[in-house]
Amino acid sequence: MPGLTVNGDAYLVREWNKQTLLAVIDGLGHGEEASSASEKAKEYIAENFAKDVDQTVSGLHLHLHGTRGVVAGLIRIDRLEHRLIFCGIGNIDTRIIGEPPMHPTSLDGIIGLNLRKAKKFEYKYDSLKAIVLHSDGISSGFNPSDYLMIYKQPQEVAEQILAEWGKQHDDATIVIGVEQPTIENHNVTKIVILSDASALIAAERAKELAKTLGFSECDQTKISIATSELARNIVFHAHRKGTIVISPIKEPDRVGITVMAEDKGPGITDVKEAVEGINGSKKGLGVGLGAVKRLMDEFKIETKVREGTKIIVSKWKSDSPPA
Repeated sequence: MPGLTVNGDAYLVREWNKQTLLAVIDGLGHGEEASSASEKAKEYIAENFAKDVDQTVSGLHLHLHGTRGVVAGLIRIDRLEHRLIFCGIGNIDTRIIGEPPMHPTSLDGIIGLNLRKAKKFEYKYDSLKAIVLHSDGISSGFNPSDYLMIYKQPQEVAEQILAEWGKQHDDATIVIGVEQPTIENHNVTKIVILSDASALIAAERAKELAKTLGFSECDQTKISIATSELARNIVFHAHRKGTIVISPIKEPDRVGITVMAEDKGPGITDVKEAVEGINGSKKGLGVGLGAVKRLMDEFKIETKVREGTKIIVSKWKSDSPPA
């Protein structure tokens, strides 16, 4: 903003465990006090980035008492489960290019001064190409899809939008997040589990992907067995109402494979018994889960009685062990 040496806005980007948090913060007013409020907000969000976004905003409201207050928009992307969660207060604009269409809306209020309740909006997406977050120092009249280079040159596009749509007498900040076409976006296999035959196919597909990614023969077999166990549970305990999704994953220092088994079966009443095999039998619900957990590096289970079960397991190449 002309005549001022500080920006009353701030932004934050955090990445961890295939998740990303984007935040844009606008301190109320202009100058040093606005900058101080937005930087204090940024520090708090950085310390609490892994919490649910609505919990972070609620805590931020208490943390900023005594300041001018801020408005802010927070987006959390879970790339493993293809979920986008948004929580926004005040005039932070959010644009998303993806399928199905997503249109998050910020609620009225000022964080630190006047906030009734923080509310999160959650979306399941099939594809997520780009996210644009900006403060009200940039007019909302533009369409991100009109900028054809947004996927290859997001920094240049952000500067172009700022030049074309920025307001002369207001602080302005824009953040553009673009999903990079890494290995995790390719070779994803989804198999509907209908019988022992489809369970066998799932196990074979998992082994094939593990081989492509360079896993040892021993680990290929472990991944195949774990996938087979997960698929057979769907056949025998979820009445063939489920799917197996096999995905490669790539992080800066390691490569791995994830298998997600999801069903609409009866659910598991006692997860500990199912996983640890307490009083278990070959006919009991969840048999084999203990073996799956031992074969893989990461194991996560979500279940609701009479609604179904989701199990996500991952294994990393032995030459790139988990941090």
